[in-house]
Amino acid sequence: MFINSGCFGAKTREILHVPLKTKKMANQTGGSIGTGNLNMLKLRIYVMAEPHTRNDNMSTVVYDKTNDAIKSIFFPPKLRETFEKGAFLMVHASNVGAESIRISENSRVFQIASFELDDGGKVHNYLNPPEKTVEETLQTPVKTHISVKGILRKSSDLIESPNSRRKELILESMEGTSKIVCKLWGNCALFDVPPQDSIITLTGMDVTSWRGEISLNSSVLTELKETDEDGTFEGEIEAVNFSENYSYVIVNSRTFKMPTKTAIQIFGGKKFKDSITIKGMSKGTTITHVTFIKVSDIDFPLRYQLVTRDISNIPGRLLFKNKVPAGCQKLREIKTQHFYG
Repeated sequence: MFINSGCFGAKTREILHVPLKTKKMANQTGGSIGTGNLNMLKLRIYVMAEPHTRNDNMSTVVYDKTNDAIKSIFFPPKLRETFEKGAFLMVHASNVGAESIRISENSRVFQIASFELDDGGKVHNYLNPPEKTVEETLQTPVKTHISVKGILRKSSDLIESPNSRRKELILESMEGTSKIVCKLWGNCALFDVPPQDSIITLTGMDVTSWRGEISLNSSVLTELKETDEDGTFEGEIEAVNFSENYSYVIVNSRTFKMPTKTAIQIFGGKKFKDSITIKGMSKGTTITHVTFIKVSDIDFPLRYQLVTRDISNIPGRLLFKNKVPAGCQKLREIKTQHFYG
């Protein structure tokens, strides 16, 4: 649940006096103020998400009211209940960067009254990131917080090291033209991943660059959702890939999956033939019904319903439940019933 700007009560103001020496050190370290004899900074924050375990610490994401920025915050496990989602806190921190805050064992954390989130929409936009395609994601600047939708082509096993655990997913664009690596870290690595070739949406991902290539890292807000969208398709089959159980066809630059037995019936064997147009319905990228087939210049509408038994050994003619239309006698038999019925 996000909180809209201006929905809370009394406004408060706090003026922080930071020594000039501290300011200079912060500028030299990219905004990070280290430990030592420096005065602790007092920051008012709003906790935007439930904490996750991060190595030996906990982490979550907060809105830093004092600096008007969204940052990651790291803190000891003993403060887990204090940093609950929706909490308004004041923290005394000596390690504050442009993108993160680190709370030590000796830092003080105070519960405070709610304050106005006069953030220009930062919190709302972060909690509701825009959904992008794989192609759009590859053109998105690093450090952008987004959601991405694509076809799950590969999922790694759990990768563990002394300091981290992750799982890597490869998402392919709906058109089958681009791929991106999505890394699920920490708690996210334990997500139940759907089967290969499922359409999924990963929400709350952060765009990063690894070895010169754009990839995505999970955040404490990341969720994995499987998408089973009913859709339609129509067009000439541009290409086919025959595999043992399922095969893939490209129709209007979109890649669809179907049982290999059905693909063999459509092509009359395991060899591509051009000038075959199909129309039908799909769930995600899996073809569930074929409602129209055109081979060369001969139309084959659904009203001439085909038999559903295995007819792969009957070459050279069509078997219909009703009268065979003129001009179709030489078409090979093609199964068009529900493929999983």
